[in-house]
Amino acid sequence: MKGQRKRGGIDIIIDSLIDDSQSVLVLEYQLGGKYIKDTEFEKLNTYSVFRFLSYDIKEEIIKEFQVFPREEPLRWLGEIFATTGIGFQFLKNKIPVCICSDPLNVLSAWILKCFGKVGKIYFHSVDYSDRRFKNTFLNGIYHSLYRFAIRQADLTGVVSRGMEELCLRLGIKRHKLIFVPNSPDFDSVKRLSITERVPFSLVVSAGSVVQKSRFDEVVMILSRLVKYYPRASLKIIGNTEVNPDYLVSLKKMIGSLGLENNVKFLGFLSREENLRNIADSTLGLAMYSDDSRYYMRYADPLKIREYAACGLPIISDKTTSTGKEMEGRGCGFTVGSPDEAVERIIELWSNSELYEKCSKNALGWAKENDKKIILSKLIKRLEGDL
Repeated sequence: MKGQRKRGGIDIIIDSLIDDSQSVLVLEYQLGGKYIKDTEFEKLNTYSVFRFLSYDIKEEIIKEFQVFPREEPLRWLGEIFATTGIGFQFLKNKIPVCICSDPLNVLSAWILKCFGKVGKIYFHSVDYSDRRFKNTFLNGIYHSLYRFAIRQADLTGVVSRGMEELCLRLGIKRHKLIFVPNSPDFDSVKRLSITERVPFSLVVSAGSVVQKSRFDEVVMILSRLVKYYPRASLKIIGNTEVNPDYLVSLKKMIGSLGLENNVKFLGFLSREENLRNIADSTLGLAMYSDDSRYYMRYADPLKIREYAACGLPIISDKTTSTGKEMEGRGCGFTVGSPDEAVERIIELWSNSELYEKCSKNALGWAKENDKKIILSKLIKRLEGDL
């Protein structure tokens, strides 16, 4: 996107493998598959890349190419042919493990495995959804491919307990699953003590300022809180350029409520800045629109994991299984309405003993899910017999 690679869970696994002195071949397809004409990023938006990474070689481009057709869903077939073609062309010896990021990858890896090009298949499942596509036919294909993927993979990594439960219901044996949440490296997070945090401050961390994160509802929660806590404030972290119309309406709403001095838009921040702004807040919020339940039900919101790693008590809606896990570990509360959110926030801000307990529990939960520990377990299983 705009010349920048999208970095996600797979990239963190790749980084860990390289730190472990492994060599990695990486096959990346252009995100979205759409052709963007007459822009300075035209090549970057239409080319896919096959590259080599290792501990002593930063990057070696093996092949750059385009995939046709450019539009989905026919593009998916193009990617399968491209993956298998590259496998037959460049994989002279069997690779020990193929790490796959979606069901199409697993299908391609399975074909290569049948021809002796791939040893074991690891499927890193991050974005399963009950209703991935509005088109019923495409949704059916997606679910069939997903079931095929988790059954053919030698090991499947799931990012949430909800996803783990779904895989078990689909008949996958527990020994073929590994829990790999979106948790940060615990020791790398710079935390503040409770007394160092800005009093009565809320934070919402999101990729973008869009409707699905229910910022308008969060602002209404803040407007209720300032009646009890005039110094209550809200920091909004996220790209403000994705939906300008929504941003304008949100700022109008903030102005009409007289909250201009209580709300700050920080834009899209680096990981370090993001965590720093979370760490000096007192509460982290995670809310999602009704449509989000189709793809967030089994997801693992990074924001919840980051709030916990900073020691913040958390208020979440009931959309995600991670929110429910968070509440079960005593790190905060899940709420069913804005009114309930206000009540819970006041309860935490007015009861120092409860606040300290939730903060301590959040840190304990985050430490258990330290990314380094999780990835160390994953790499050992990939190197062993799974």
